[in-house]
Amino acid sequence: MNRMRVCTAVLAGLMLIGCRTQPKAQVVVAADDSAIARVRESFKRIDPESQVGPVIAAVPEDRLVAVGDVPVKEFTVGELLMFVDSDQNPLVSGTVTQITGDALHVRYDPPAAGRRVPNVGDLAVKVK
Repeated sequence: MNRMRVCTAVLAGLMLIGCRTQPKAQVVVAADDSAIARVRESFKRIDPESQVGPVIAAVPEDRLVAVGDVPVKEFTVGELLMFVDSDQNPLVSGTVTQITGDALHVRYDPPAAGRRVPNVGDLAVKVK
C-alpha cells in the first residue's frame, strides 16, 4: 500500500513539473523476439551451453530483476550472470538469488561509471 501512495505522489509531482526542461534520459531499447534470438545465436557460437533470457521485471531500489524465458533447471542459486542491452553492450553482473518455476531472481551489482542498471527488455547471459 505504501508503494501505491509513493507512486501516486511521484506521478502528481511529475505532472506539476512536466513542462520544465528535464535532463536527457537514457533511451532503453527493449529486446524483441528477433533480438533475443540474435543474441542467443551469437552467444551459442561462443559457448554452446550459454543461456540468454530477457529481464521481465525490475525493482531498481532493491537492485533486483526477474529473468524469464530460460530453462530454470539449468541455473543454480549463487550463479553469476551478466547483463547486456539489445545491442550486446555490457551493463552489470549479478547473482541468482532465487529460482521460481519459470523465472530467476537476480541481484545485480551497482553499475560502473558510464554504465546503467538492467531494465525490462535487457538480457541476462550465462556462459560457462
